Amino acid sequence: MQRSCPDPIDRKRATTDYSFLYSYLTGTGAHNFSESVTIGFLSAYGQAQVVLGALPLAVDAVNNDTKLLPGRRLRYVAADIGTNPAASGLARSQSSLAARAIRIMTEMRDNGTLAFIGPDDTCSAEALVAAAWNLPMISYMRI
Repeated sequence: MQRSCPDPIDRKRATTDYSFLYSYLTGTGAHNFSESVTIGFLSAYGQAQVVLGALPLAVDAVNNDTKLLPGRRLRYVAADIGTNPAASGLARSQSSLAARAIRIMTEMRDNGTLAFIGPDDTCSAEALVAAAWNLPMISYMRI
């Protein structure tokens, strides 16, 4: 016998009250979603200057289009998650740098970040954490 889970979301309220949606997604009240939306950018700065340079331009483009986030501003916080020396032969996921990225993500989330971009390269540990928090993560690979 298959049972379905009860739907904990009041659909009418969820489509009009974004603070309710944020509270549901993160379980914290750290962010004032009625004024801004904050995304976190995670990358090894020494290797991601182009992407890091494009981020402010993309945020400005979103903020200049009043139809995208009416009455709100898009904000971002960026963090250098470090990189291993090439001689170590270790991928970031095989070193303590994955723990550093998760610590930084936790600080960002506690300060109201709603989504993450990055990290570049591998993101298996970080993606599991973001999924556990029910927050989106967009990762990319440098070529």
